[in-house]
Amino acid sequence: MSQNKTLLVIVRGWCDSEDFFLKHLFKQPGGEFPHEFILSITSELKHVEILQPTLEMDMFSMRTAESLAQNIYDQIESKLSQSHDISSIILLGYSAGSTLVRRVFTMAHGVNRDASIDESKKAGWANKISRTIILSGITRGWEISSATPTIIRFLAPIFELIIRCVGLFKQRKCPKTSDFSRTPFIMQLQRGAPFIISTRLQYLAAFKHLIAKQKQLDKVNNDEYRMDLPFTVFILGSRDEFISPVDCTELGPRSEFIYFELPGSNHMDALKIYEGGDISKKRRICLLNVISKSFQELCADPDVVLPNDIDDYLDPMDISNIKESDQYLSKVKDVVMIIHGIRDNGFWTKRVAREIRKLRRKDGDGFSVRVATPSYGFFSMLDFLINRDKATYWFLEKYAEVKSYYPEAQISFIGHSNGTYLAARALHLCEAVRFKNVIFAGSVVRRDYWQELANTTNLQMRVSKILNYIAAGDNVVAWLPGAFERLHFSVLNLGGAGAYGFNEIKDVEILNQIKYIGGGHSAAVSEEFWQELANFVITGEYPSTKIIERSWWKKIQYFGAPIITFGVAVIVLLPLLIFALWFPIFKLADLEGWNNFSLLILLFLSISVSWVTLKILNKF
Repeated sequence: MSQNKTLLVIVRGWCDSEDFFLKHLFKQPGGEFPHEFILSITSELKHVEILQPTLEMDMFSMRTAESLAQNIYDQIESKLSQSHDISSIILLGYSAGSTLVRRVFTMAHGVNRDASIDESKKAGWANKISRTIILSGITRGWEISSATPTIIRFLAPIFELIIRCVGLFKQRKCPKTSDFSRTPFIMQLQRGAPFIISTRLQYLAAFKHLIAKQKQLDKVNNDEYRMDLPFTVFILGSRDEFISPVDCTELGPRSEFIYFELPGSNHMDALKIYEGGDISKKRRICLLNVISKSFQELCADPDVVLPNDIDDYLDPMDISNIKESDQYLSKVKDVVMIIHGIRDNGFWTKRVAREIRKLRRKDGDGFSVRVATPSYGFFSMLDFLINRDKATYWFLEKYAEVKSYYPEAQISFIGHSNGTYLAARALHLCEAVRFKNVIFAGSVVRRDYWQELANTTNLQMRVSKILNYIAAGDNVVAWLPGAFERLHFSVLNLGGAGAYGFNEIKDVEILNQIKYIGGGHSAAVSEEFWQELANFVITGEYPSTKIIERSWWKKIQYFGAPIITFGVAVIVLLPLLIFALWFPIFKLADLEGWNNFSLLILLFLSISVSWVTLKILNKF
């Protein structure tokens, strides 16, 4: 009878060693596992059999991360159908592969894309997964930081453009299936990207389900039915130039994971366990221990890094002033996220947070609620038009942080202006995002948004109640996003819900709109509404706000808002339009003195005038 074996599934990182830029410009190896790396493990651990899934992860890969995870899952299934002596499975992901193995873990445990659990989809080998090893992993997504090498920081925008252009060219030749995306694979792994956030939320849901199941089995008090929880081990080089501990660990209770740091090692060095020298030996011993030793033995290792030391890397959120233990964390049933708009540093968010805490303290239940008021900083009008997607990824990242810190809590949301766009976009991009009570004030979201979302998802499963404040004098929304929507300028994906209200949702009664309150764009987040906002977001009781009628003068202004907005756009772009019209005339007439140099000067002046006009408008 053959000895039971452990199947070690190793998932590679991004890029091939033969990629042109990697080989000739940076002279670095790709994300593949060296043969010596595999040999170092199998020669020491005879009971370990390695499966290295074949994956398309070259520099210009256009495969969706979801399809790559499915590919790994299928190859594991195929391997297990041929090998019947596998008693346990270990998933190991290096760099970009770390997020893929986490997704495979959730798929095996029957976790859907919306983070719900479907036991019927659970793989027969799911309970064999004993641990997940994250080696130099980017489980929270990558981003350019001060630790990134200078040449990469400098060339990053150029390479991103090259990757997108080459990727789009490749995408034209790819089969028209869901396995391929218009977004290059590596861009799907940015900090805050939908796949990253979905995987984090799915991973949390899987462990929440497993812990609950373990508690049920413990009540049986029968060793035959006991279940050991799978655990996660994070390994990171102390000199990693791309990833910090905060990039590969989670907030909150972490009883199921362990963290090790490799001394004197950068991102690529983590794979060099086969070289001579003391540092390479330490890497090899660390990895072999992580593969072979039990959770209790690893926790007792003198080199393990304590969670409190990792927390020093984390950005503080407005959660609590005390060091919270698992005992307090389990009592938190509600978390409220409050996000400000553009031209706003978010000082009002702290006041509303204070009102929410006061309300719960009056009920004698102060420990059951926490409030997160993160800020993305001051946004100008140009930032609003250009960087909204980057801010959306930031919001998704914050949502995942809150969910990981308080896995038992329901999350509610209060947003103003651009904050409403971030929440709406997050719901659209990531099926695992859910809110209990939602408040929109001065919303810049399209009027048909909720109905469109209801057509594509089970809205009542994702949002309990929605309250939309519409100000009688919200000129900002009426003249800008509202006008864009009425002009059918859909490329900006903005709308006038803050000035005109959302369209009613058919067959779903969760939307309440207050039409109208007195004041302008920021009326609903002014001091007189703070208690009202706090009360709804906690209790779900719709307020009895004093409403007013919109004046006839405002009705006329808003009716003509698209014309005003179009006129301003013409003024801004007029110099460029004039140049575009004059240029062919000059060329046809071949006017004396109008040489190429003169035309370049005219173009420069035209662009300068338009730019100055935009900068002036951006001050308003």
